[in-house]
Amino acid sequence: MGKKLQFIIIVLFMNFGLTSFGQVQTINGTVTSEEGLPLPGVNVFIKGSTTGTQTDFDGLYSINANQGDILVFSFIGKETQEVAVSNQSTIDVTLADESAALEEVVITAQGIRAKPRSLSYALETVEADDVQKSRETNLVSALSSKASGVQVTTSSGSVGASANIRIRGNTSITRSNSPLFVVDGVPIDNSSFSEDPTQTNNNSSLGGSDFSNRAIDINSNDIASVSILKGIAAQTLYGLRAANGVVLITTKKGQAGKTKLTINSTLSFAEHNQVPDLQKRYAQGGHDQDGAGLVYRGPETFEGDSWGPLISDLEFDGATDYPFDRNGRLVPAGTGNGMPAMAYDNYDFFKTGITEDISVGISGGSEKLNYRASIGKLNQEGISPNEEFERKTFRIDLRANLTENLILDASGQYTNSGGNRVQRGSNISGIMLGLLRNTPTFDMGNGKTGQAAANDPATYFYDIPGSELPGQRSYRDGIYNSPYFTVARNINLDDVNRTIGRMALTYDITDWLSFKTSGSIDRYTDTRKIGFDIIDASFGNGRVINDVIANQDVNWSGIFNILYNVNEKFGLDTNI
Repeated sequence: MGKKLQFIIIVLFMNFGLTSFGQVQTINGTVTSEEGLPLPGVNVFIKGSTTGTQTDFDGLYSINANQGDILVFSFIGKETQEVAVSNQSTIDVTLADESAALEEVVITAQGIRAKPRSLSYALETVEADDVQKSRETNLVSALSSKASGVQVTTSSGSVGASANIRIRGNTSITRSNSPLFVVDGVPIDNSSFSEDPTQTNNNSSLGGSDFSNRAIDINSNDIASVSILKGIAAQTLYGLRAANGVVLITTKKGQAGKTKLTINSTLSFAEHNQVPDLQKRYAQGGHDQDGAGLVYRGPETFEGDSWGPLISDLEFDGATDYPFDRNGRLVPAGTGNGMPAMAYDNYDFFKTGITEDISVGISGGSEKLNYRASIGKLNQEGISPNEEFERKTFRIDLRANLTENLILDASGQYTNSGGNRVQRGSNISGIMLGLLRNTPTFDMGNGKTGQAAANDPATYFYDIPGSELPGQRSYRDGIYNSPYFTVARNINLDDVNRTIGRMALTYDITDWLSFKTSGSIDRYTDTRKIGFDIIDASFGNGRVINDVIANQDVNWSGIFNILYNVNEKFGLDTNI
Protein backbone atom coordinates (compact mmCIF):
# COMPACT_ATOMS: atom_id res chain seq x y z
CA MET A 1 0.00 0.00 0.00
CA GLY A 2 2.88 2.32 0.85
CA LYS A 3 4.55 1.62 -2.48
CA LYS A 4 1.36 2.51 -4.41
CA LEU A 5 1.02 5.79 -2.50
CA GLN A 6 4.66 6.67 -3.22
CA PHE A 7 4.13 5.97 -6.96
CA ILE A 8 1.03 8.20 -7.09
CA ILE A 9 2.90 11.09 -5.42
CA ILE A 10 5.77 10.84 -7.93
CA VAL A 11 3.34 10.85 -10.87
CA LEU A 12 1.53 13.88 -9.49
CA PHE A 13 4.86 15.70 -9.00
CA MET A 14 5.87 14.91 -12.58
CA ASN A 15 2.54 16.17 -13.89
CA PHE A 16 2.92 19.37 -11.87
CA GLY A 17 6.41 19.92 -13.27
CA LEU A 18 5.28 19.41 -16.84
CA THR A 19 2.42 21.83 -16.40
CA SER A 20 4.69 24.50 -14.86
CA PHE A 21 7.36 24.38 -17.55
CA GLY A 22 4.83 24.11 -20.33
CA GLN A 23 4.04 27.83 -19.97
CA VAL A 24 7.11 28.73 -22.10
CA GLN A 25 5.92 29.08 -25.69
CA THR A 26 7.01 30.46 -29.04
CA ILE A 27 5.16 33.57 -30.16
CA ASN A 28 5.03 34.38 -33.87
CA GLY A 29 3.46 37.31 -35.60
CA THR A 30 3.58 40.18 -38.06
CA VAL A 31 4.09 43.90 -37.39
CA THR A 32 2.52 46.29 -39.89
CA SER A 33 1.90 50.00 -40.30
CA GLU A 34 -1.49 51.68 -40.32
CA GLU A 35 -1.41 51.40 -44.11
CA GLY A 36 -1.04 47.60 -43.82
CA LEU A 37 2.59 47.54 -44.95
CA PRO A 38 5.09 45.24 -43.16
CA LEU A 39 7.60 47.01 -40.91
CA PRO A 40 11.14 45.55 -40.95
CA GLY A 41 13.54 46.27 -38.07
CA VAL A 42 10.88 46.70 -35.33
CA ASN A 43 12.32 46.01 -31.85
CA VAL A 44 10.37 43.26 -30.05
CA PHE A 45 11.46 42.52 -26.50
CA ILE A 46 10.10 41.24 -23.20
CA LYS A 47 9.46 44.11 -20.81
CA GLY A 48 11.86 44.22 -17.87
CA SER A 49 14.42 41.92 -19.54
CA THR A 50 17.12 41.99 -22.21
CA THR A 51 15.48 39.23 -24.28
CA GLY A 52 14.41 40.54 -27.64
CA THR A 53 14.47 40.28 -31.41
CA GLN A 54 13.67 42.28 -34.55
CA THR A 55 11.21 41.83 -37.39
CA ASP A 56 12.59 40.70 -40.73
CA PHE A 57 12.07 42.26 -44.16
CA ASP A 58 8.46 40.99 -44.26
CA GLY A 59 7.65 42.28 -40.76
CA LEU A 60 7.73 38.75 -39.26
CA TYR A 61 9.14 37.94 -35.82
CA SER A 62 9.47 34.97 -33.47
CA ILE A 63 10.25 35.08 -29.73
CA ASN A 64 10.05 32.69 -26.76
CA ALA A 65 7.98 34.02 -23.84
CA ASN A 66 6.12 32.90 -20.74
CA GLN A 67 2.45 33.39 -20.13
CA GLY A 68 2.02 36.70 -18.34
CA ASP A 69 5.05 38.35 -20.02
CA ILE A 70 4.52 41.67 -21.74
CA LEU A 71 5.89 42.11 -25.26
CA VAL A 72 7.02 45.62 -26.19
CA PHE A 73 6.98 46.68 -29.86
CA SER A 74 8.98 49.85 -30.64
CA PHE A 75 10.03 51.56 -33.87
CA ILE A 76 11.33 55.04 -34.70
CA GLY A 77 8.45 57.30 -35.70
CA LYS A 78 5.82 54.87 -34.36
CA GLU A 79 3.98 54.72 -31.05
CA THR A 80 5.32 51.98 -28.76
CA GLN A 81 2.79 49.22 -28.09
CA GLU A 82 2.67 46.65 -25.28
CA VAL A 83 0.83 43.30 -25.50
CA ALA A 84 0.39 40.74 -22.71
CA VAL A 85 1.10 37.07 -23.54
CA SER A 86 -1.65 34.59 -22.68
CA ASN A 87 -2.10 31.16 -24.25
CA GLN A 88 -2.04 32.37 -27.87
CA SER A 89 0.81 31.48 -30.22
CA THR A 90 0.29 34.33 -32.71
CA ILE A 91 0.30 38.04 -31.91
CA ASP A 92 -0.07 40.47 -34.83
CA VAL A 93 0.49 44.16 -34.11
CA THR A 94 -0.25 47.37 -36.00
CA LEU A 95 1.89 50.38 -35.00
CA ALA A 96 0.39 53.84 -35.32
CA ASP A 97 2.37 56.92 -36.36
CA GLU A 98 3.79 58.84 -33.43
CA SER A 99 2.28 62.32 -33.35
CA ALA A 100 5.46 63.85 -31.96
CA ALA A 101 7.41 62.49 -34.93
CA LEU A 102 5.30 64.38 -37.43
CA GLU A 103 7.16 67.57 -36.63
CA GLU A 104 10.95 67.98 -36.48
CA VAL A 105 12.54 68.34 -33.05
CA VAL A 106 15.98 69.92 -32.53
CA ILE A 107 18.38 70.09 -29.57
CA THR A 108 18.95 73.62 -28.30
CA ALA A 109 20.80 75.18 -25.36
CA GLN A 110 21.29 73.06 -22.22
CA GLY A 111 20.04 69.97 -24.08
CA ILE A 112 16.46 71.24 -24.31
CA ARG A 113 14.37 69.79 -27.15
CA ALA A 114 12.32 72.25 -29.17
CA LYS A 115 10.42 72.58 -32.43
CA PRO A 116 12.22 74.75 -35.00
CA ARG A 117 9.13 76.93 -35.55
CA SER A 118 9.05 77.81 -31.84
CA LEU A 119 12.60 79.23 -31.80
CA SER A 120 13.21 82.97 -31.79
CA TYR A 121 16.76 82.62 -33.12
CA ALA A 122 18.60 81.07 -36.06
CA LEU A 123 19.66 77.43 -35.80
CA GLU A 124 21.23 75.19 -38.43
CA THR A 125 21.97 71.47 -38.09
CA VAL A 126 24.83 69.53 -39.68
CA GLU A 127 24.19 65.79 -39.85
CA ALA A 128 26.72 63.20 -38.67
CA ASP A 129 27.18 61.79 -42.19
CA ASP A 130 28.26 65.19 -43.49
CA VAL A 131 30.89 65.44 -40.74
CA GLN A 132 32.24 61.92 -41.22
CA LYS A 133 32.32 62.02 -45.02
CA SER A 134 34.61 65.05 -44.94
CA ARG A 135 37.36 62.75 -43.56
CA GLU A 136 38.86 65.67 -41.66
CA THR A 137 41.02 65.05 -38.61
CA ASN A 138 39.80 68.27 -37.00
CA LEU A 139 36.09 68.63 -36.24
CA VAL A 140 36.21 72.37 -37.01
CA SER A 141 37.65 71.72 -40.48
CA ALA A 142 34.80 69.25 -41.08
CA LEU A 143 32.26 72.09 -40.65
CA SER A 144 33.64 74.04 -43.60
CA SER A 145 30.87 74.87 -46.14
CA LYS A 146 28.31 72.92 -44.12
CA ALA A 147 26.27 75.83 -42.69
CA SER A 148 25.48 79.36 -43.85
CA GLY A 149 27.24 82.20 -42.10
CA VAL A 150 29.98 79.88 -40.79
CA GLN A 151 33.55 80.59 -41.90
CA VAL A 152 36.30 78.02 -41.30
CA THR A 153 39.98 78.71 -41.95
CA THR A 154 42.59 75.96 -41.63
CA SER A 155 45.89 77.41 -40.44
CA SER A 156 48.23 75.07 -42.33
CA GLY A 157 48.50 71.82 -44.21
CA SER A 158 50.46 70.07 -41.46
CA VAL A 159 49.21 67.10 -39.46
CA GLY A 160 46.71 67.89 -36.70
CA ALA A 161 46.44 71.40 -38.13
CA SER A 162 44.51 73.99 -36.15
CA ALA A 163 41.38 75.57 -37.61
CA ASN A 164 39.57 78.81 -36.80
CA ILE A 165 35.79 79.12 -36.94
CA ARG A 166 33.69 82.28 -37.08
CA ILE A 167 29.90 82.54 -37.02
CA ARG A 168 28.64 85.58 -38.93
CA GLY A 169 32.09 87.18 -38.97
CA ASN A 170 34.11 88.94 -36.29
CA THR A 171 32.43 90.83 -33.46
CA SER A 172 35.49 92.06 -31.56
CA ILE A 173 38.85 93.60 -32.48
CA THR A 174 40.81 92.78 -29.34
CA ARG A 175 39.03 89.70 -27.94
CA SER A 176 38.34 86.20 -29.15
CA ASN A 177 35.81 85.76 -31.95
CA SER A 178 35.52 81.99 -31.53
CA PRO A 179 32.14 80.46 -30.67
CA LEU A 180 31.49 78.37 -27.59
CA PHE A 181 31.66 74.59 -28.08
CA VAL A 182 29.19 72.47 -26.11
CA VAL A 183 29.18 68.64 -26.16
CA ASP A 184 26.02 67.04 -24.71
CA GLY A 185 25.53 70.06 -22.48
CA VAL A 186 29.22 70.30 -21.46
CA PRO A 187 30.95 73.57 -22.42
CA ILE A 188 34.42 72.54 -23.61
CA ASP A 189 37.56 74.51 -24.31
CA ASN A 190 38.57 75.04 -27.95
CA SER A 191 41.66 77.18 -27.39
CA SER A 192 44.63 77.14 -29.73
CA PHE A 193 47.96 78.08 -28.18
CA SER A 194 50.31 78.57 -31.10
CA GLU A 195 53.71 80.04 -30.50
CA ASP A 196 56.76 81.06 -32.49
CA PRO A 197 59.93 80.44 -30.48
CA THR A 198 62.02 81.68 -33.42
CA GLN A 199 60.99 85.31 -32.96
CA THR A 200 64.09 87.35 -33.78
CA ASN A 201 64.83 90.36 -35.91
CA ASN A 202 65.17 88.00 -38.87
CA ASN A 203 61.76 86.36 -38.46
CA SER A 204 58.12 87.39 -38.53
CA SER A 205 55.06 86.26 -36.62
CA LEU A 206 54.16 84.05 -39.59
CA GLY A 207 56.57 81.37 -38.42
CA GLY A 208 56.41 78.82 -35.63
CA SER A 209 54.64 75.48 -35.33
CA ASP A 210 50.94 74.91 -35.82
CA PHE A 211 49.62 73.23 -32.69
CA SER A 212 46.03 71.98 -32.72
CA ASN A 213 42.93 73.70 -31.43
CA ARG A 214 41.35 71.55 -28.76
CA ALA A 215 38.16 70.62 -30.66
CA ILE A 216 40.42 68.13 -32.44
CA ASP A 217 40.08 65.94 -29.33
CA ILE A 218 36.50 65.05 -30.35
CA ASN A 219 36.15 61.86 -32.40
CA SER A 220 33.90 62.56 -35.40
CA ASN A 221 32.63 58.95 -35.30
CA ASP A 222 30.97 59.68 -31.93
CA ILE A 223 28.92 62.61 -33.26
CA ALA A 224 25.19 62.32 -33.97
CA SER A 225 24.65 65.93 -35.06
CA VAL A 226 26.10 69.45 -34.86
CA SER A 227 23.85 72.48 -34.41
CA ILE A 228 25.00 76.05 -35.03
CA LEU A 229 23.24 78.63 -32.81
CA LYS A 230 23.62 82.14 -34.19
CA GLY A 231 21.15 84.51 -32.53
CA ILE A 232 21.64 86.56 -29.35
CA ALA A 233 18.75 84.77 -27.65
CA ALA A 234 20.44 81.41 -28.29
CA GLN A 235 23.35 82.31 -25.99
CA THR A 236 21.27 83.51 -23.04
CA LEU A 237 21.65 80.27 -21.09
CA TYR A 238 25.42 80.15 -21.65
CA GLY A 239 26.33 83.72 -20.74
CA LEU A 240 29.10 85.89 -22.17
CA ARG A 241 31.14 82.90 -23.31
CA ALA A 242 28.60 82.41 -26.09
CA ALA A 243 28.66 85.97 -27.38
CA ASN A 244 30.12 84.71 -30.69
CA GLY A 245 27.62 81.88 -31.11
CA VAL A 246 27.46 78.24 -30.06
CA VAL A 247 28.54 75.01 -31.77
CA LEU A 248 26.27 72.46 -30.12
CA ILE A 249 27.44 68.84 -30.49
CA THR A 250 25.18 65.88 -29.74
CA THR A 251 26.84 62.46 -29.48
CA LYS A 252 25.45 59.07 -30.36
CA LYS A 253 23.45 57.15 -27.74
CA GLY A 254 22.26 53.57 -27.21
CA GLN A 255 18.75 52.33 -27.96
CA ALA A 256 16.58 50.03 -25.88
CA GLY A 257 16.25 46.43 -27.01
CA LYS A 258 18.88 46.73 -29.70
CA THR A 259 22.55 45.79 -29.37
CA LYS A 260 24.60 47.30 -32.16
CA LEU A 261 28.29 46.91 -33.00
CA THR A 262 29.72 49.51 -35.38
CA ILE A 263 33.20 49.48 -36.93
CA ASN A 264 34.37 52.44 -39.00
CA SER A 265 37.70 52.32 -40.76
CA THR A 266 39.11 54.76 -43.30
CA LEU A 267 42.41 55.09 -45.11
CA SER A 268 43.21 58.28 -47.01
CA PHE A 269 46.24 59.71 -48.81
CA ALA A 270 47.44 63.30 -49.22
CA GLU A 271 49.66 64.98 -51.79
CA HIS A 272 50.95 68.56 -51.94
CA ASN A 273 49.27 70.92 -54.38
CA GLN A 274 49.02 74.61 -55.26
CA VAL A 275 52.74 75.20 -54.82
CA PRO A 276 54.47 78.16 -56.49
CA ASP A 277 56.16 77.59 -59.83
CA LEU A 278 59.95 77.81 -59.51
CA GLN A 279 62.32 78.81 -62.30
CA LYS A 280 64.68 76.08 -63.52
CA ARG A 281 66.70 77.90 -66.22
CA TYR A 282 69.24 79.94 -64.28
CA ALA A 283 71.88 78.77 -61.84
CA GLN A 284 72.85 80.18 -58.46
CA GLY A 285 74.74 83.47 -58.91
CA GLY A 286 74.30 86.78 -60.70
CA HIS A 287 76.21 89.53 -62.48
CA ASP A 288 79.93 89.79 -62.05
CA GLN A 289 81.47 92.80 -60.31
CA ASP A 290 81.61 94.79 -63.54
CA GLY A 291 78.02 93.93 -64.40
CA ALA A 292 79.16 92.69 -67.78
CA GLY A 293 78.17 89.03 -67.49
CA LEU A 294 76.55 86.33 -65.41
CA VAL A 295 78.72 84.19 -63.16
CA TYR A 296 78.00 81.10 -61.07
CA ARG A 297 78.50 81.31 -57.31
CA GLY A 298 78.10 78.12 -55.27
CA PRO A 299 76.69 77.53 -51.75
CA GLU A 300 80.08 78.17 -50.11
CA THR A 301 79.82 81.83 -51.27
CA PHE A 302 76.50 82.32 -49.37
CA GLU A 303 74.96 83.62 -52.60
CA GLY A 304 71.23 84.22 -52.21
CA ASP A 305 70.21 84.88 -55.81
CA SER A 306 69.57 82.38 -58.58
CA TRP A 307 69.99 84.62 -61.61
CA GLY A 308 73.39 83.36 -62.71
CA PRO A 309 74.28 81.76 -66.03
CA LEU A 310 71.99 79.36 -67.84
CA ILE A 311 72.07 75.90 -66.28
CA SER A 312 72.55 74.49 -69.77
CA ASP A 313 75.88 76.39 -69.99
CA LEU A 314 77.36 74.59 -66.94
CA GLU A 315 78.75 71.15 -66.17
CA PHE A 316 80.27 69.29 -63.22
CA ASP A 317 84.00 69.00 -62.62
CA GLY A 318 83.73 65.61 -60.83
CA ALA A 319 85.50 66.69 -57.61
CA THR A 320 84.98 64.09 -54.86
CA ASP A 321 85.86 66.40 -51.96
CA TYR A 322 83.12 68.95 -52.67
CA PRO A 323 80.52 68.70 -49.84
CA PHE A 324 77.63 70.47 -51.59
CA ASP A 325 77.12 68.07 -54.51
CA ARG A 326 78.19 64.46 -54.98
CA ASN A 327 78.94 65.23 -58.65
CA GLY A 328 81.42 68.02 -57.87
CA ARG A 329 81.46 71.77 -58.51
CA LEU A 330 79.73 73.52 -61.39
CA VAL A 331 82.02 75.07 -63.97
CA PRO A 332 81.50 76.52 -67.48
CA ALA A 333 80.71 73.92 -70.12
CA GLY A 334 83.89 72.54 -71.70
CA THR A 335 86.03 72.96 -68.55
CA GLY A 336 84.68 70.07 -66.48
CA ASN A 337 84.14 66.34 -66.90
CA GLY A 338 81.41 66.73 -69.51
CA MET A 339 78.52 65.79 -67.21
CA PRO A 340 75.92 68.54 -67.78
CA ALA A 341 74.42 70.47 -64.89
CA MET A 342 70.82 69.74 -63.99
CA ALA A 343 67.88 71.52 -62.38
CA TYR A 344 66.72 69.69 -59.26
CA ASP A 345 63.07 69.51 -58.18
CA ASN A 346 62.72 71.13 -54.78
CA TYR A 347 59.29 69.58 -54.30
CA ASP A 348 60.83 66.11 -54.14
CA PHE A 349 61.11 66.97 -50.46
CA PHE A 350 57.43 66.12 -49.98
CA LYS A 351 56.11 62.60 -49.69
CA THR A 352 52.66 60.99 -49.71
CA GLY A 353 50.79 61.57 -46.46
CA ILE A 354 48.71 58.75 -44.96
CA THR A 355 45.81 58.95 -42.50
CA GLU A 356 44.41 55.84 -40.81
CA ASP A 357 41.27 56.21 -38.71
CA ILE A 358 39.50 53.31 -37.00
CA SER A 359 36.66 53.47 -34.49
CA VAL A 360 34.69 50.71 -32.75
CA GLY A 361 31.42 51.37 -30.96
CA ILE A 362 28.91 49.17 -29.16
CA SER A 363 25.49 50.32 -28.02
CA GLY A 364 22.27 48.84 -26.69
CA GLY A 365 20.30 48.51 -23.52
CA SER A 366 16.90 47.75 -22.08
CA GLU A 367 13.83 49.76 -21.22
CA LYS A 368 15.54 51.12 -18.10
CA LEU A 369 19.17 51.40 -19.15
CA ASN A 370 20.76 52.50 -22.43
CA TYR A 371 24.48 52.56 -23.09
CA ARG A 372 27.08 53.27 -25.74
CA ALA A 373 30.84 52.80 -25.55
CA SER A 374 33.43 53.56 -28.19
CA ILE A 375 37.15 53.49 -28.78
CA GLY A 376 38.96 55.23 -31.62
CA LYS A 377 42.49 55.59 -32.90
CA LEU A 378 43.76 57.95 -35.60
CA ASN A 379 47.27 58.01 -37.08
CA GLN A 380 48.27 60.76 -39.47
CA GLU A 381 51.57 61.03 -41.32
CA GLY A 382 52.09 64.35 -43.06
CA ILE A 383 53.50 65.17 -46.46
CA SER A 384 56.69 66.37 -44.76
CA PRO A 385 59.12 63.73 -43.45
CA ASN A 386 58.92 62.94 -39.70
CA GLU A 387 55.63 64.84 -39.39
CA GLU A 388 53.02 62.83 -37.49
CA PHE A 389 49.91 63.16 -35.33
CA GLU A 390 48.09 60.54 -33.27
CA ARG A 391 44.79 60.60 -31.36
CA LYS A 392 43.28 57.93 -29.11
CA THR A 393 39.76 58.37 -27.71
CA PHE A 394 37.66 56.41 -25.21
CA ARG A 395 34.02 57.35 -24.56
CA ILE A 396 31.02 55.94 -22.69
CA ASP A 397 27.45 57.23 -22.41
CA LEU A 398 24.76 55.96 -20.02
CA ARG A 399 21.08 56.77 -19.60
CA ALA A 400 19.13 55.11 -16.80
CA ASN A 401 15.55 55.37 -15.55
CA LEU A 402 16.24 55.24 -11.82
CA THR A 403 12.54 55.57 -11.00
CA GLU A 404 9.43 56.31 -13.00
CA ASN A 405 10.08 60.06 -12.71
CA LEU A 406 13.89 60.24 -12.28
CA ILE A 407 16.34 59.89 -15.20
CA LEU A 408 20.15 59.80 -14.97
CA ASP A 409 22.37 60.87 -17.88
CA ALA A 410 26.12 60.40 -17.59
CA SER A 411 29.06 60.40 -19.97
CA GLY A 412 32.82 60.31 -19.82
CA GLN A 413 35.58 60.74 -22.38
CA TYR A 414 39.36 60.41 -22.30
CA THR A 415 41.56 61.60 -25.15
CA ASN A 416 45.29 61.38 -25.68
CA SER A 417 46.60 63.28 -28.69
CA GLY A 418 49.78 64.81 -29.99
CA GLY A 419 52.72 64.32 -32.29
CA ASN A 420 55.61 66.05 -33.97
CA ARG A 421 54.97 69.25 -35.94
CA VAL A 422 57.20 71.21 -38.31
CA GLN A 423 58.31 74.82 -38.36
CA ARG A 424 56.38 76.74 -41.00
CA GLY A 425 56.04 80.07 -42.76
CA SER A 426 58.46 82.98 -43.03
CA ASN A 427 61.04 81.43 -40.77
CA ILE A 428 64.70 80.71 -41.50
CA SER A 429 64.38 77.62 -39.28
CA GLY A 430 61.25 76.47 -41.09
CA ILE A 431 60.55 74.32 -44.12
CA MET A 432 59.03 76.60 -46.71
CA LEU A 433 61.50 79.50 -46.67
CA GLY A 434 64.50 77.25 -47.33
CA LEU A 435 62.57 75.14 -49.82
CA LEU A 436 61.16 77.95 -51.96
CA ARG A 437 64.38 79.96 -51.99
CA ASN A 438 66.60 76.98 -52.70
CA THR A 439 68.45 77.41 -55.98
CA PRO A 440 67.60 74.90 -58.75
CA THR A 441 71.27 73.87 -58.99
CA PHE A 442 71.50 72.66 -55.36
CA ASP A 443 70.37 69.12 -54.59
CA MET A 444 68.79 69.39 -51.12
CA GLY A 445 68.45 65.60 -50.81
CA ASN A 446 72.01 64.84 -51.91
CA GLY A 447 70.80 62.06 -54.19
CA LYS A 448 67.79 61.05 -52.06
CA THR A 449 64.25 62.35 -51.66
CA GLY A 450 61.51 62.43 -49.04
CA GLN A 451 61.80 60.26 -45.94
CA ALA A 452 64.96 58.51 -47.18
CA ALA A 453 66.80 61.84 -47.37
CA ALA A 454 65.60 62.88 -43.90
CA ASN A 455 66.95 59.62 -42.44
CA ASP A 456 70.45 60.18 -43.86
CA PRO A 457 72.66 62.72 -41.97
CA ALA A 458 74.78 63.09 -45.12
CA THR A 459 71.82 64.96 -46.59
CA TYR A 460 72.14 67.95 -44.25
CA PHE A 461 75.58 67.62 -42.59
CA TYR A 462 79.10 67.88 -43.96
CA ASP A 463 82.45 67.60 -42.20
CA ILE A 464 84.53 70.73 -41.59
CA PRO A 465 88.26 69.88 -41.27
CA GLY A 466 89.58 70.77 -37.81
CA SER A 467 86.11 71.43 -36.34
CA GLU A 468 84.23 69.32 -33.82
CA LEU A 469 80.94 70.55 -35.23
CA PRO A 470 79.69 69.72 -38.71
CA GLY A 471 78.52 72.29 -41.22
CA GLN A 472 74.92 72.49 -42.35
CA ARG A 473 74.63 71.42 -45.94
CA SER A 474 72.24 73.96 -47.49
CA TYR A 475 72.22 76.18 -50.54
CA ARG A 476 73.61 79.15 -48.54
CA ASP A 477 75.82 77.07 -46.25
CA GLY A 478 73.53 77.30 -43.22
CA ILE A 479 72.15 80.84 -43.48
CA TYR A 480 68.77 79.19 -44.15
CA ASN A 481 68.00 75.78 -42.72
CA SER A 482 67.89 72.91 -45.12
CA PRO A 483 64.31 71.56 -44.95
CA TYR A 484 65.81 68.14 -44.24
CA PHE A 485 67.80 69.53 -41.31
CA THR A 486 64.59 71.07 -39.94
CA VAL A 487 62.58 67.85 -39.96
CA ALA A 488 65.46 65.61 -38.87
CA ARG A 489 67.15 67.65 -36.12
CA ASN A 490 64.48 69.99 -34.72
CA ILE A 491 61.45 68.79 -32.76
CA ASN A 492 58.06 70.30 -31.95
CA LEU A 493 56.37 67.70 -29.77
CA ASP A 494 53.07 67.94 -27.93
CA ASP A 495 51.31 65.45 -25.67
CA VAL A 496 47.72 66.26 -24.63
CA ASN A 497 45.76 64.31 -22.02
CA ARG A 498 42.12 65.34 -21.69
CA THR A 499 39.16 64.19 -19.59
CA ILE A 500 35.57 65.32 -20.11
CA GLY A 501 32.83 64.15 -17.74
CA ARG A 502 29.16 64.94 -17.21
CA MET A 503 26.32 63.83 -14.94
CA ALA A 504 22.73 65.06 -15.12
CA LEU A 505 19.52 64.22 -13.26
CA THR A 506 16.05 65.00 -14.61
CA TYR A 507 13.01 64.73 -12.35
CA ASP A 508 9.43 65.00 -13.62
CA ILE A 509 7.65 66.81 -10.81
CA THR A 510 4.33 66.80 -12.68
CA ASP A 511 3.31 66.02 -16.24
CA TRP A 512 3.98 69.69 -17.12
CA LEU A 513 6.90 70.60 -14.80
CA SER A 514 10.35 69.03 -14.64
CA PHE A 515 13.68 69.94 -13.04
CA LYS A 516 17.09 69.15 -14.51
CA THR A 517 20.43 69.61 -12.78
CA SER A 518 23.80 68.81 -14.32
CA GLY A 519 27.47 69.10 -13.48
CA SER A 520 30.45 68.75 -15.80
CA ILE A 521 34.21 69.02 -15.91
CA ASP A 522 36.63 69.52 -18.79
CA ARG A 523 40.30 69.15 -17.84
CA TYR A 524 43.43 68.81 -19.95
CA THR A 525 47.20 69.24 -19.85
CA ASP A 526 49.20 70.06 -22.96
CA THR A 527 52.90 69.22 -22.53
CA ARG A 528 55.20 70.57 -25.23
CA LYS A 529 58.87 70.16 -25.98
CA ILE A 530 60.43 72.35 -28.68
CA GLY A 531 64.05 71.80 -29.61
CA PHE A 532 66.53 73.39 -32.05
CA ASP A 533 69.74 71.50 -32.70
CA ILE A 534 73.16 73.13 -32.77
CA ILE A 535 74.09 74.96 -36.04
CA ASP A 536 70.40 75.77 -36.53
CA ALA A 537 69.98 78.93 -38.60
CA SER A 538 68.11 80.73 -35.79
CA PHE A 539 69.93 79.31 -32.77
CA GLY A 540 73.47 78.21 -33.59
CA ASN A 541 74.07 76.99 -30.04
CA GLY A 542 70.77 75.12 -29.90
CA ARG A 543 67.66 75.81 -27.84
CA VAL A 544 65.14 73.80 -25.80
CA ILE A 545 61.72 75.03 -24.65
CA ASN A 546 59.47 73.09 -22.25
CA ASP A 547 55.86 74.25 -21.93
CA VAL A 548 52.98 72.87 -19.87
CA ILE A 549 49.55 74.33 -20.57
CA ALA A 550 46.79 73.29 -18.15
CA ASN A 551 43.11 74.14 -18.26
CA GLN A 552 40.07 73.14 -16.23
CA ASP A 553 36.42 74.14 -16.68
CA VAL A 554 33.81 73.17 -14.08
CA ASN A 555 30.14 73.88 -14.76
CA TRP A 556 26.89 73.36 -12.85
CA SER A 557 23.36 74.28 -13.84
CA GLY A 558 19.79 73.80 -12.66
CA ILE A 559 16.76 74.32 -14.92
CA PHE A 560 13.01 74.19 -14.38
CA ASN A 561 11.24 73.31 -17.62
CA ILE A 562 7.56 74.25 -17.89
CA LEU A 563 5.46 72.86 -20.74
CA TYR A 564 1.81 73.51 -19.97
CA ASN A 565 -0.97 73.35 -22.56
CA VAL A 566 -4.08 75.22 -21.55
CA ASN A 567 -5.91 73.93 -24.62
CA GLU A 568 -5.12 72.87 -28.18
CA LYS A 569 -4.36 76.44 -29.27
CA PHE A 570 -2.71 78.00 -26.22
CA GLY A 571 0.12 76.84 -23.99
CA LEU A 572 3.20 77.89 -22.02
CA ASP A 573 6.72 76.69 -22.83
CA THR A 574 9.45 78.29 -20.72
CA ASN A 575 12.65 77.56 -18.80
CA ILE A 576 13.89 79.05 -15.56
